Amino acid sequence: MKNYHANKGSPHKLIALLSCAALLGLVSQSAQAVGTASGTLISNSATLAYSVGGVAQTDIGSSLAGNTAGPGTATTFLVDNKVNLSVVGGGVTSMTPGQVGGVSTFVVTNLGNTVQDFSLALANNITGTVLGANTDNFNGTGLVAFVDTNANGILDVGELQYIDELAPGASVTVTVLSTVPVTQVNTDISIVNLLATALAGGGVGAQGAALVNTVANTAGVDVVFADTVAGTDDLVLSANHSDRTTYQVVSGTLMVAKTVTPICDPANGNVNPKQIPGAAVRYAITVANIGAGPATLTSLSDTLNAALLIDPTLNSGALPAANCVSGNVANSLSASGFGAVRGVGVGPGVLGVAADATTAGATSAGQVVTILYNTLASTSYGVVNPSLAAGDYVTVYFNVFVQ
Repeated sequence: MKNYHANKGSPHKLIALLSCAALLGLVSQSAQAVGTASGTLISNSATLAYSVGGVAQTDIGSSLAGNTAGPGTATTFLVDNKVNLSVVGGGVTSMTPGQVGGVSTFVVTNLGNTVQDFSLALANNITGTVLGANTDNFNGTGLVAFVDTNANGILDVGELQYIDELAPGASVTVTVLSTVPVTQVNTDISIVNLLATALAGGGVGAQGAALVNTVANTAGVDVVFADTVAGTDDLVLSANHSDRTTYQVVSGTLMVAKTVTPICDPANGNVNPKQIPGAAVRYAITVANIGAGPATLTSLSDTLNAALLIDPTLNSGALPAANCVSGNVANSLSASGFGAVRGVGVGPGVLGVAADATTAGATSAGQVVTILYNTLASTSYGVVNPSLAAGDYVTVYFNVFVQ
């Protein structure tokens, strides 16, 4: 059983103690925040000054069992191991469908008074879990938690999946990785939790053993679970703490529209033209990103009906009606037969100027039209850029003549 005795010393001892206290005031605040280190020997004694018959007698020092003469012996005890910690999760990590190893971070702090190791357990929360304004509706895969010593967001050889020898009052950032299934869609939410558990420290490079809460008060250094504030997914007085973080799918949602507009016919020209044999009609194929994140366009293929003939000059339809013929250079809007416009909204854009003529990325072979967005270019379309931002559209135009 530990014993706690008050100290009552002589004036010169009191001065010495006050001097020590002043020096201790210079100790770092982080050390003070967690209290006296475990295993510290607290040693002190009381000294009694007294007289008999008006004659001062020799001081009597205290002892654990009681002392009647002389300096006595100090009463001591060891400071126990106060086990406490905190885990604080990050905010929302945006990911795209199929993205591998999306990075989120947690901060683990040793709130105890002993150097400890900490195990790291990462788990998906159940569907329907709510965190802030977000509700979980899918599970990420490939979950891993580790200490990313080179901060590259990748679990490299030699990086630990536990926390090694964390000093009292110190914190460490834990990196968490999750992969989003390719089937997930925009705004889907995955909530994961990180549970850190205090373990025995004292061995660099090796994960410590589990701690056991000491029931009885012994003369040695007892282990005392002091985590009195529960985290999101743990219980109090369990030597662990937890918090959650959110992965949100931010993806482009693409809408593809194909419209057709009569341009001219050999009887009416461009005045209320009809889709009769010999008439030109204009197709507009629009890809609009109506989602929340960018999307990279690759290619588009369109196989035309055999009754149609692709116009190699993108006829404008200008009068006279006799100019409404395939390949008419005088009415040409594009030497390639295609035009492209890019803009904000869902489109389609407005075609009608030579600057819209494509110089690359749109071709036809027989009845097959192919658009390669990574090379698609026109003056008004801008610099080749297959990435379509949220809220933008791309429209490609071409004419066909009805046979």
